[in-house]
Amino acid sequence: MHWLRIFGLISATAAALAAGCRYLLEKGGPYGVKLPEHLVNHAADNNHELERHICVAYEALFQLEPKYHASPPNFYKLLRVPPQPPTMASDVDNESAKSARLRMIMAKLDGKMRKLFLERRALPKGPSRDKVVEAISTWNKIGSVLLHPMARKVYEREFGKNDVGEVLMKMCGERWKE
Repeated sequence: MHWLRIFGLISATAAALAAGCRYLLEKGGPYGVKLPEHLVNHAADNNHELERHICVAYEALFQLEPKYHASPPNFYKLLRVPPQPPTMASDVDNESAKSARLRMIMAKLDGKMRKLFLERRALPKGPSRDKVVEAISTWNKIGSVLLHPMARKVYEREFGKNDVGEVLMKMCGERWKE
């Protein structure tokens, strides 16, 4: 019986991955997001480490697209995800809205990543393929900020309605001076 459950879980995961899903939303709703192990920053247990995680994601974006250095975008706007819905009256509605928003984020990330993986597969080894691999790495970092529950909470609190450039200078200024 135990093996049947494990086989069912493996089959469901394989089917989801075959369909192109790179991230799975577990039963725990928005707090049960299970990121692939390589995206999880296991050292990110305090606010400083979470802020550093966000800074690293922005640094990767600036390296990939220098035009964003002058006017850094909010990651949600970059993915074209609508603003966070207002808190609902009941917890059930609020949790379902958060789950729907996470699914939307995962779908947008999956759309971007799918194109990049197909492009990488089609290119021979060389500088153009390296650029695509760099883009994949950058979007993985952005995805890890938006999908990791603690990093997402810090990101939404700091960048929610504030100017991204000002918050980045406050959050990452010391790091960038070095």
